[in-house]
Amino acid sequence: MNESNSPGYIESTASTRKKSKENLRVDQLIPSEILEQSGESGIKQLLEKYYEFMNMNEFIYNQDEEFTDVILDNVARFRIRDEANDNNQFFTDETGGQSRLIISSPDEVLPRRVNFVANSNNVDTTLGTITVTEEQQAGLPVGAIVQYNAAFTEIGGLEHHRLYYIIYSLGGKIKLSHSRGGDPIIFTSTPGGNDFIIGVSSEIEIDLNLGNILITNGNELPGSLKRSESDIGKTIAIMNLHAFNGMSAELTTPITNWVGPGPSYILNSIEDAMDIDKNSNSVIDDSNQYLEMMQKEIAAAVPRNVSSVNVNKNTLYKRIIDFYKIRGSVDSIETFFRLLFNEPVVTTKPYDNTLIPSTSGWSEDVGLFLNNKGFVSEKKIRLHDSYRYQKYSYLIKTGRNLSDWDNVFNRLVHPAGFIFFGEILILLENTRAILGDNTKGVTRGTKDPETGNIVEQLINAYGTYNFLEKDNPRFTLSSMPGIQPGVIGIEDVPLLVEQFASIFGPTPEVHLFKSSSLSPQSVDSNGTITDISILQAGSGYTVAPSTAAGTITVYGTNTTPAVITTTINDDGEIEEATIVNGGLGYDINNTTISVSQPIDSAGNTVTQLSKIDLNRLDNKNYRQRPDVFIGAPQAVDETGELLPTNVQATAELIMEPAGVDYVTLTNRGNGYTTSNIPKVTFSNPQVHYTRAPFYTEDFTDESISNWTINSGNTASIVVDPDDSNNTDVLKVQTGSSGHNALGVLKMLSNQGPDWTERLPGNTIRVKFKAKRPASGGSPTVGAVYSTVDSTNSSWQEFTFAGTDQWEEFSFEFSVPQHTPSQVDYVSFQSDGSDGIVYIDDIEIGVKHDLPVAFATLKTDGSIAGIIFEHVGGGYTSKPSVTIEGNATADSFLIPTEISSINITNHGHGYIREPGIRLGSAMDIEERVVDETVKLILSLNHTEDGSRILEDNNYFQRKGDSYYTSSKKFDMNQTIEFFGEQTVESNHINNINKYNVNSYIEY
Repeated sequence: MNESNSPGYIESTASTRKKSKENLRVDQLIPSEILEQSGESGIKQLLEKYYEFMNMNEFIYNQDEEFTDVILDNVARFRIRDEANDNNQFFTDETGGQSRLIISSPDEVLPRRVNFVANSNNVDTTLGTITVTEEQQAGLPVGAIVQYNAAFTEIGGLEHHRLYYIIYSLGGKIKLSHSRGGDPIIFTSTPGGNDFIIGVSSEIEIDLNLGNILITNGNELPGSLKRSESDIGKTIAIMNLHAFNGMSAELTTPITNWVGPGPSYILNSIEDAMDIDKNSNSVIDDSNQYLEMMQKEIAAAVPRNVSSVNVNKNTLYKRIIDFYKIRGSVDSIETFFRLLFNEPVVTTKPYDNTLIPSTSGWSEDVGLFLNNKGFVSEKKIRLHDSYRYQKYSYLIKTGRNLSDWDNVFNRLVHPAGFIFFGEILILLENTRAILGDNTKGVTRGTKDPETGNIVEQLINAYGTYNFLEKDNPRFTLSSMPGIQPGVIGIEDVPLLVEQFASIFGPTPEVHLFKSSSLSPQSVDSNGTITDISILQAGSGYTVAPSTAAGTITVYGTNTTPAVITTTINDDGEIEEATIVNGGLGYDINNTTISVSQPIDSAGNTVTQLSKIDLNRLDNKNYRQRPDVFIGAPQAVDETGELLPTNVQATAELIMEPAGVDYVTLTNRGNGYTTSNIPKVTFSNPQVHYTRAPFYTEDFTDESISNWTINSGNTASIVVDPDDSNNTDVLKVQTGSSGHNALGVLKMLSNQGPDWTERLPGNTIRVKFKAKRPASGGSPTVGAVYSTVDSTNSSWQEFTFAGTDQWEEFSFEFSVPQHTPSQVDYVSFQSDGSDGIVYIDDIEIGVKHDLPVAFATLKTDGSIAGIIFEHVGGGYTSKPSVTIEGNATADSFLIPTEISSINITNHGHGYIREPGIRLGSAMDIEERVVDETVKLILSLNHTEDGSRILEDNNYFQRKGDSYYTSSKKFDMNQTIEFFGEQTVESNHINNINKYNVNSYIEY
């Protein structure tokens, strides 16, 4: 029995006794005569346990409690009532090993009567099973007591009116035993009578296990319970009870009770609670109440539960005093946004741009004003308005919306007597550089400051766009040119929008085979089912369940059976259930719907893995196949121990075929000489014929003189008689019988890298198309690949399926040995009776695209490195490397993507989806991939993007008069709108309020 689920079990997760000055000295507190009379288990033990209790941070104990419910929709639901919201009692027996469910009926015995014919079709004398229907089996749970009743002669091994235990009930079969959990009875004869079994009580106990228990409603768990990996909650549901709808269910189960810290614990930990470095430790203060109390004292203005505020409160509170010392300064503003929002901020004073007469500073030496601050015509200068443009205002520019921070800022930073304004700061960096304008070399005429002459100068600036020559197009058309600094304005478009994303992955996701559950929701007056609901979608279904397929069964008395179909998604989950025919005569109180368990073609079913999805595969490349790690199965017995039938699931990744990138030497070996350079070989690739064929021939521009026509054969290159495109093909007629004739032979060149890469032990595949004419055609075609030009007995004979139709044939040839001096041949022949055969589209290639590499040596006789002449291809996992002698090496593939994942063992005993991850070292994968997305927005250009709109040019809109031009100011008004406004110094004036921005018309 699992001790933690036993009634009365107490668990202590933390204690402060180690912080106490001493342990409890009972001998000094209680008179010795009392201690002697009470003994070791009396008052002494009571005080010691009480002292231990007072020092606990929390203690957890289990106590059995009873719950009752009426079974509806095949489910019995039990809830812990928590009207005071104490949140301290929970269901935890997720396996059912410590719980007991009793179902009772007021008017019938359970299990209900089950009739069966005791013949060999229903009674298996080898396995000791009795066949029942799915509806009957739903009411025959393991552990139920039934009475056997024989019509005439008893089944061999059973006795009439004798009581038996059901010890097995699955897949339409039950087994009986003389005792609960005993050995099954093996039947010895099947007399064939109409026998039946029936319960003997109005109550029945249901076997509970991981498959029919669901614990939910476990939010906001207290203390150490929140870190538990087991299912904990205030609601427990017992499912798959469709044979007992409407009956009463009584559940006896252990309830886990949680009690908070004892008084002594709080007193002993008060010192740690006051330490800001310790009071957020869950062992000391699991609820963080001390940290929250500290905030009320020293940082009441800092928000507690604002999603936009993400700050380490321990660090903040330690530095809050220093922060208070600089309140109201520019430093405090920057610190505020960095600390609470991790945002950059720019702080300016509008007063710096306020008109102050006679402050420009005239210089007699140069005859110029030193600055333009006293000029009312200066663009940036504004009149004093006692609001924004005054001495006691400041402007904050940050990427945060004002509503995110103004209230907190007012309370924590803003000094009294001042006013602040906020603007959203949008930072565009290096736009011209990213678009490439700064790298375009262009020639511009510039004035020489010494001579005043115009000289041509090559500068890195933006390009021009010439519609005739299309040379050097530039994108930031209105940015300041050349080497002059410039600002990107609202009129400077197209505007670059660029996004970087670091992609991690792939991220596997496991799916299990899970049973679905449907429930009828309404039945009309005719007994027709009008609505059904999907209680559980299940997963792993390869074929959508339906009544027609026998995978959906509607139980209940009826005159016309209902017809139901479903649709499933890619995960095998039921997405929709459709009533094709609602039937007749159903009673909503006695109607249930059963859905068969999902099962695939290999027999995998519930508690096993159905599929694994891989997400975020794009642009993720590996040099070696990563390992797949899947969590262990979770099924346990009544004592909480893992079941011995659990099987670990395994999977492997399948890579896109690739060649070998490089090898690393794990042992450089020794004893090598320049006259004995070791041979380097690789294991065969998993995907075949990935290399382009080393010989192809479609007979276009081919001459028959390149072929050897042996005695008894005729051959020519002719136009395909059935092709209007005048395609050239090879026509062959063989007059000599027997397959030892050489036929029509082509000598293959032994030159070129493709040829010499073929290695001993490899395999050659010859593919070709052939057809025979309806008149005079050969019924067969022969082909051979040979390493000699003499008689060859390895001819392959193929029989045509029809006439006047091209058919594709292929065969393989194992190469015994090859040296560069050898010459190979391919030959064709017909039936030996002058039958005609047409040949076309010959392709010859190697099966294994093996890498070709050689070793280089050090002077000490060890291997310096491996150099590749050819990287090979077709590898979905790294090949093994063999080096002659005692050197060893490991290989790495050219980085390639994962194509799929294959479940090599579906496992068994998985109650919930296990964790899954991929394991790979940094040197075998490209960890992060930057994805760049560019978008160009043409906001102020002509449709072809060649230039900006001329009518929007500043000079075009200015005209020759402010009063007659179309130039408009803020609010999209002309100058007349502002002409009558009064310039004042004690409140906002309309000039400063409106004439700041220009408008652009399209």
